[in-house]
Amino acid sequence: MSNVTNDPARRRAQEIWDRNKQRDVDTRGGAQRAEAAKTARLRELRLAKEAADREIAERQRAERLDAKRRPRRRKSAGLPVSEGVE
Repeated sequence: MSNVTNDPARRRAQEIWDRNKQRDVDTRGGAQRAEAAKTARLRELRLAKEAADREIAERQRAERLDAKRRPRRRKSAGLPVSEGVE
């Protein structure tokens, strides 16, 4: 049985197998890193969009408050104030 483990062809095949296995692990690791980078980039974009949306909402809220604080103009009925109906 010891002949089988010391066989040069078997040893070489095992080395090739190990290299291929390591390459597969490296490829998966690269894919995972790429996926993590993509997720991070999408998260940054989402956070930036949410911040911009909050800023716009805050600006609109301030504009509505300003509009409420301004005195309203009264429309006249078309008759001068000095003239009255007798």
